Amino acid sequence: MKPAKHLLVLGMALCGIVLLSVCSPQVKIVGDKEKPIAINAEIKIHIYQHAASVVDGWQEALDEEGGGAAGSATNAALLAVSRFVSLFTIPCAEAAPAQRSAEWQQANSRVIKSYREAARFFRNGMIGERKDGFVEIINKEGITGTIEIAAAKRAADALNTARKAFYELDAKELNQPLAVIQDQYAKALRDKAQGIWVQVQKDGQWVWTKK
Repeated sequence: MKPAKHLLVLGMALCGIVLLSVCSPQVKIVGDKEKPIAINAEIKIHIYQHAASVVDGWQEALDEEGGGAAGSATNAALLAVSRFVSLFTIPCAEAAPAQRSAEWQQANSRVIKSYREAARFFRNGMIGERKDGFVEIINKEGITGTIEIAAAKRAADALNTARKAFYELDAKELNQPLAVIQDQYAKALRDKAQGIWVQVQKDGQWVWTKK
């Protein structure tokens, strides 16, 4: 075999090994259905990376409408770096959003639209991020206007509806359990929250705090 051809074959073999190592196996549910789902830790990390990349886009929509510290040039730069890194860290099972189906893109767009409509309520403490990947009315600044409260509730309901549909579709496209997908999005939302109220675990209890 000629040296050049030998190198080509060797290179193709190495590429195959890399692809096999990067693409994580699918989650398998084991044991009793009533018991918690067993999931490989590496797969969970990959799902989190995927969720974090998507949440970056959601957070950007919130920043655009909400302004403040989270909309600063520094945070914009950090967001750009995070997205660049995610292109190289998200494995094939958790591909970048641009590679998702048209249905997935539409569901994601509905979440972003709902974020923009809810932005001011996040900023004034009316809406907070719950521990389960959804939001609720918390009214931390004690706003008493019934019109404002009603508007905040509509925004929260719309965002929860959009997120629920998105989580279900994302779980379907990734072929992963919905509970695992939702849990990793909730973690990414907590980790990436800036200037808004979120539920965090402290001394074994879930408490509201402003990040």
